[in-house]
Amino acid sequence: MDNTTKEKQSNSGAADIRQIIQPMGFELEEEQLVCLDKYLVELERANATTNLISYRDKKELVLKHVADSLMLLKDSDIMKTIPAVCLDIGSGGGFPGVPLCIVSKDISVTLLEATHKKTQFLESIIKSVGLGNCHVLWGRAEEFGRDAAHREKYDFVFARALGDLSTVLELALPFLKVGGCLIAHRGHELMREIDAAGAALKELHGQVEEHVSYQLPGLDHERFVVRVRKTAVTPEIYPRRSGMPAKRPL
Repeated sequence: MDNTTKEKQSNSGAADIRQIIQPMGFELEEEQLVCLDKYLVELERANATTNLISYRDKKELVLKHVADSLMLLKDSDIMKTIPAVCLDIGSGGGFPGVPLCIVSKDISVTLLEATHKKTQFLESIIKSVGLGNCHVLWGRAEEFGRDAAHREKYDFVFARALGDLSTVLELALPFLKVGGCLIAHRGHELMREIDAAGAALKELHGQVEEHVSYQLPGLDHERFVVRVRKTAVTPEIYPRRSGMPAKRPL
């Protein structure tokens, strides 16, 4: 395939992404759209051999993963904190961290992922797309959350698929500076999860500040973004050893 053909395909892919996300209020520059398309092309190729994400077609891939990730940039707290140092726990195929880094050069995101094959993919994407504001860590949140180089160092922690809210709180809050925020994607059971996480919020010094509901076009289920502020230093005993936050939520 010659360079002209590749360029035409890239422009076409970028136009498709614009058409899908524009109704949600995202106005991106051409360069950002081209980078997103390149990322998704490589993601689809890698997903054929490594289970990175689930989706039915390109439109669902853009809506369910890219647009869903970009919803975090509508959080006013992130916009007020720029430049911001962020951590994406359980990044998997790179969501939400990679799209956020492509769209905003004013944030730096570290992608934390426990599966080696996934980190290899993430590292290749960062190099391929040229994301100087994106970095990869291979390991578990329970381990890095006790590492002085990462504990209480981040302005924001992002989490999309890490179990119930109590588990996410224990994994995320140790990484945050006092005053920093966990910003997490949650499903339709958010209010039940908040009620159930009362003990965890008290023990870990977190306070739910805001939760915003939204729907992705063509997808019936309601989604939420919840913001949890860290109000004091995390007790030293947290996070507990690997696997415990999920097996025995606070």
